[in-house]
Amino acid sequence: KRIFNGLLIGAAVGTGFAAFENIQYMFMGNQLASMSDALIRTLYSIATHTEWCAIATAALVIVKGSKNLSTSTFLNAKFLRFFVLVILIHMFWDWNLLYNFRKIVIPALVLITWLTIFVLIHAGLREVKELQSAVNNDSISNKGGEDYSN
Repeated sequence: KRIFNGLLIGAAVGTGFAAFENIQYMFMGNQLASMSDALIRTLYSIATHTEWCAIATAALVIVKGSKNLSTSTFLNAKFLRFFVLVILIHMFWDWNLLYNFRKIVIPALVLITWLTIFVLIHAGLREVKELQSAVNNDSISNKGGEDYSN
C-alpha cells in the first residue's frame, strides 16, 4: 500500500532478475565471459533491472493505493506513464543502432532512471509525512482528557 514498499519489492524482484541475467551473460555457450565484460555488466547494474522494476512497482502502488489490484490499475494513465518510460529506457539501452553513441546514451539513461527514482523517493517521503501528520492529529484530538465513549 505504500510507495517505499513498492520501491523495495520492485528492487528486490529486479535484482533477482538482473542476477540471473548477468549469470546467463557470463556463460555464453561453453565459454566464460571475460573479466572486463563481467565488470562492465556489474557497473551497468547501477541503473538497470533493479531500478526499472522498482519504478514500475512503485508506480503500480501509487495507482493502486488501498484498493484491490485490478485490470484498471494497469490501464491507469499515471501507471502507464512510468511503465512506458521504463520500457523506452530499456529499449534505448539495448538498441543496437545507438551502439556507437553508447558513451552518451548510457549516462543519459542512467540519469533519467535515477531522476525518476528520486521523484518516487520524494513522493514516498511526502506519503510518510502525511501519515505522520495524521497520527499526530489523532493523538492531539485524543488528549482532551474527557472520555465520552460511555
